[in-house]
Amino acid sequence: MSDRELPAAYARALHDLALESWLRDLSALRDNLRLERSLRQTLEDESVPLDTKKTLIDGLLPPGTNRELHNFAYSLVSEERLPLLDDVVVEFRRLAQYGLNVVVAEVTTALPAGDDERSALQHRLISRYGQDVDIVWRVDPAIIGGVVIRVGDEMVDDSVATRLETLRGSLKRGV
Repeated sequence: MSDRELPAAYARALHDLALESWLRDLSALRDNLRLERSLRQTLEDESVPLDTKKTLIDGLLPPGTNRELHNFAYSLVSEERLPLLDDVVVEFRRLAQYGLNVVVAEVTTALPAGDDERSALQHRLISRYGQDVDIVWRVDPAIIGGVVIRVGDEMVDDSVATRLETLRGSLKRGV
């Protein structure tokens, strides 16, 4: 490895270690809260003082956890956002794996998508958004049929449920 490549290699190693540490400790907090349901209820109780909640958080995080991660957990609790922790861990894991430039596409179907449908949708999404598309597949029987695709703030809702709702609204208006 050349002298010019060495700083980047060290920086990548440091980056990976930091992300790994934060992800490990954040996941431990999530897992401990799953095991200690009564503590989670206490942390979500508005009548419990914040200092008490901070002490509980400190006990749920692994020893040696970074102070900033403690502060992050305190913020979740003080802003009554603790229910978001599972999703934060999932998103943080995705960012650690793929980086900041990856586009996430959430694709929802009424039934699990078959290989051909997945492949066709993947090709369409890649052609529109580029190679850095991470597709999250979801199943929601409530959409009845069709597909709902969400990429950032953009949403394409071609579900049967939405089409029926649109038709119902038109019929009510007498259109």
